[in-house]
Amino acid sequence: MRIDENITVRKIAGEYLVLQPGLEMLDMAKVYTLSESAALILNNFKGIEFNREDALQVLLQHYQVGSDQAKDDLDRIINQFIAEGMIQE
Repeated sequence: MRIDENITVRKIAGEYLVLQPGLEMLDMAKVYTLSESAALILNNFKGIEFNREDALQVLLQHYQVGSDQAKDDLDRIINQFIAEGMIQE
């Protein structure tokens, strides 16, 4: 899978925001707030091919959680990214 290269992640006032430019109109955009885990995935894999195992290893290296919890969190993150068009599988 691959993250849309047009999105931008910013940390503003302690919140992670992702800006996704609109496809139809240049002046339209979508803005989302992200969890720290979701921002970590976007920042680590933007512009490169990766799979769920790659992303899982990043989460396990950064957080003190069990593998099952990390997998559940990752599935929610990836599924939401796919639904919003941020990731192509």
